[in-house]
Amino acid sequence: MNSFKIKKHNYRLARLSVTRLFAALPVSLVVGHASAIDLYATTQAGLDSNPHHLTESHAPEQQEFIYTDIKLSTNYQKKFYAKASAKKTHFINDERGDWFKSKIDLLFKSKFKLSKSKFRYRISADHNTYDKTYISKTTGNVATYNGQSIADRYDSTTTNFKALLSYKTKQNATFKSYFQQRTKSYESLNIEGLSNLDYGHNRFGFEVDYRVSDTGKFFADSGVTTRDYDDRRAKDLQGEDVLNTDLQYDYKDIKVGYSHRPEKGAHWKYTFKYSMRTDNNSGYWDSDSGYVSIYSKYQFGDWQSLSTTLKYSKFSYENQLDTSLESLDEETKERQGFSLKLNYQWTLATLFETEVALYVSLEAATFESSNIIYQYQQNSLAAGIRWTL
Repeated sequence: MNSFKIKKHNYRLARLSVTRLFAALPVSLVVGHASAIDLYATTQAGLDSNPHHLTESHAPEQQEFIYTDIKLSTNYQKKFYAKASAKKTHFINDERGDWFKSKIDLLFKSKFKLSKSKFRYRISADHNTYDKTYISKTTGNVATYNGQSIADRYDSTTTNFKALLSYKTKQNATFKSYFQQRTKSYESLNIEGLSNLDYGHNRFGFEVDYRVSDTGKFFADSGVTTRDYDDRRAKDLQGEDVLNTDLQYDYKDIKVGYSHRPEKGAHWKYTFKYSMRTDNNSGYWDSDSGYVSIYSKYQFGDWQSLSTTLKYSKFSYENQLDTSLESLDEETKERQGFSLKLNYQWTLATLFETEVALYVSLEAATFESSNIIYQYQQNSLAAGIRWTL
């Protein structure tokens, strides 16, 4: 349920002669020969054992929910791309767990030749919204500050602009460099003493893909990011605000992995990422984070597919000695643990450009922390229908 990406399907439209025209595309509505529109709509009903990620001392209750996901993608001459998505989860008996995400993504890509070398470039922009009630891990209720509700503390809008340039060598290596600019604004609560989380950041990155065979390739992505907060103070090592300061983070990160397609309909992907963050003052916010993940996807015949992601992640602070108190400044808390996601799709019916499939998803997570209030276990299971046009 993470960030959005239009999923491609290779299901054939059985007994229909038009099938072969779309063998390399998802089930699509094609407009002329220059553009295509893809629409996906998923509705599921399910159970979540711990929607607020609370520790066992709060005795989290299993909740029923309805999940809806709508995605639309279109392109013109494979140069101009537009994508839009909206996701919402509604809990039947506890609306505090409801959340909503939306995203609009625009992209232009093309290529040019310099001397005898061919280059490709992409320019993109996206706008994201996020809305969820903030539940205190200390009390298990809607969070408050100085007696006032901060239920909308982490509601936000994010805008990204990105430019990427790539060059492919004759030795099956592709080099990419990119620049990203981000602006993120949180809900304005205007409560005295509450930190302002709004920020802007600039990121410079470099990627390398190296294909070692027809079935496998190595990839790497490294970058540096500078994040400046609009109106937020740095802290000393005791966690007190330092007057007349403006907080800034510097990130350095690297991601490496291997993608393997041993046979038609099978895909494995192994990824490792490490990130180091430093602040511009005492180092109170200095941290290390990273994860190791294994992704697999199998296509069974023309009608069924199964994908899984197993992930171990860790986030830790370098200089924060007292982790016994709940912090309202950071969404990311010191913790480590495993998560598992499984998605199964079985196509039930196809007719011309329409496809209806059974869609089942399973998620499980368990996290430990030096602060017990951030330890939790969660399991969720949902089943429903996915409609594709």
